[in-house]
Amino acid sequence: MEFDQDIIERREPRLPISSIILPFLGIRVEDEQCFEYLLQDVSKSGIKIAIPNWLQGRERLYIGQRVHFHVPFDLDGRILHSGTIAWERFDPEIDGQLIGAAMDEGAPPSYPILIKIQTGEVDIDLRQYRSKIGLVKSMAKDAMLLKRGILIYLHHLAAYCSRLVEISPEEYEAFRTIIFDDIIAKVGANAAVLKDFYEQVQNASDVAAVYSFTMHLDEVRQAIEPEIYVEIFKGIFEKSFAMRYILAIKQLEMKILTSYNAMVIIACASF
Repeated sequence: MEFDQDIIERREPRLPISSIILPFLGIRVEDEQCFEYLLQDVSKSGIKIAIPNWLQGRERLYIGQRVHFHVPFDLDGRILHSGTIAWERFDPEIDGQLIGAAMDEGAPPSYPILIKIQTGEVDIDLRQYRSKIGLVKSMAKDAMLLKRGILIYLHHLAAYCSRLVEISPEEYEAFRTIIFDDIIAKVGANAAVLKDFYEQVQNASDVAAVYSFTMHLDEVRQAIEPEIYVEIFKGIFEKSFAMRYILAIKQLEMKILTSYNAMVIIACASF
């Protein structure tokens, strides 16, 4: 049997999950709080993660909480990215929390990257992108455009919400100054960081040129993290059409986290 050598070269060898040494970003569903975690182990019963105290974005997780991990786990062809915390305990060896989650929800992956639960390996299929740098360029572009989309939604909300909510012009002006202006400034600054990162990636000839990456990754992570907390807006917008904009923003934020986590996997695969 003859094989297409070009295809063979474009499919990255599978990597053990022990090669993933950088933290991912997840979301605690009940309060939409973003947190960092380290992937420890995978099995048919679920995944094990660690949240050591040295992580900048650490959050405590509790049994019964739902979590979006924003990483595609392949269990016998079923793609899972969300689950429920089944157990947790403090581990003195890592000086932090060890957590087990039962995975039960998912969707088709955004990128050709899967973590195979059966084998505990990372599968990266580069045939569509031809190279890891091509895949990273796509991820960086997605992150930049998604954050820019959030900024556009926020500008629309700031301009039109005064006609959509049942509060006085004075109350809305105070809300806009304290909440909207601050959030828009943060999103704008983060969008600028992701634009700069995208331009750096476009000029890179290979992944190694980008991944002095661990230096860039912390700044990128901070720019990726969500700026919107739904609870802030519910009191004013919950019964208005404006709430649909907020929920649409949350969907964009979820997609950005997926792009970031995929970049983490490529970074670890390039060390």
